[in-house]
Amino acid sequence: MTRKDNTPAILIHVDGLICDYRQRQVAAETPNYWWPSKLLDDDPVEGALDLLWDLSKIFRLAYLLARPHKSKVFQASIAWLVEQAFPGGYVLIGETPDDRVRTVTDAKDEFGVNIVLAVGTDNEEAKVLRRLGIATVSLKAFEPDFGKVRKFIRRSEWADTPPRAVELLKCACCGEEYPEEGFARIDFYGSRARRPIRSIGTTRPGTPC
Repeated sequence: MTRKDNTPAILIHVDGLICDYRQRQVAAETPNYWWPSKLLDDDPVEGALDLLWDLSKIFRLAYLLARPHKSKVFQASIAWLVEQAFPGGYVLIGETPDDRVRTVTDAKDEFGVNIVLAVGTDNEEAKVLRRLGIATVSLKAFEPDFGKVRKFIRRSEWADTPPRAVELLKCACCGEEYPEEGFARIDFYGSRARRPIRSIGTTRPGTPC
């Protein structure tokens, strides 16, 4: 039986939205493109970190990876999120559009992840997100205007939602409060056998902010 989590969650498309992977383009169509060390060299998109930490105070986050379903790729992707100090959340992966639709659908149906909004890039990926029947904000890849997300939230039913009831930590540098959560890996592959959900801690950059 699905354990429903009524906390609203936002689905965040990683590639091109919060992760600038253009440094890997020289290795496109080669095995090196998905090499873990290459993935870890990706840069975060400017403004993404601040936006997601702000959103995490109200919403759960669900990160969607458009990447091969290989253990090393998955692990390196989570390690990148941790190293870049993004907030904790669910991490989903799917190599093809159909894979991603299935994985997100299963996360909703099997794990009860209450996804109420998706944020993606203004390309074919936006079509994938819309197939899920979820309200979608589409932004320009690599140069997203995150103000559109903030504006959407301000006009939505969640505008006056109080902060989530989670343990808050204080930034060592500025004293700002933020939730401390790990990354929950929701994994579907082959026969759909579920691997254990693994939590990895993360902290907001504290010294300096």
